[in-house]
Amino acid sequence: NSLDHVENPRRVCQEIIRLLSPGGTLILNVDLDHEPTIWEPHTFSLDLIHEYLSGLETVRETIDPAGQRRDLPVLIGVYQKPTGAQR
Repeated sequence: NSLDHVENPRRVCQEIIRLLSPGGTLILNVDLDHEPTIWEPHTFSLDLIHEYLSGLETVRETIDPAGQRRDLPVLIGVYQKPTGAQR
């Protein structure tokens, strides 16, 4: 759960996708729809996560409405790079 702490989350996701081998799996755990703070300057919607991870197939997504901090929904997603994709 550190994607909202990096300088450029879109670029980080692009690099993850680039580095994943075909058939490789990404497990993502991220807070949704929180207010940006100095420590977590980025906020994500489910649509934005899907945009960042375009190129990966969604295997499973679960949204925990209470979340880890009990006040924010948390996305737990499993995504896979298609087997025919190039590295």
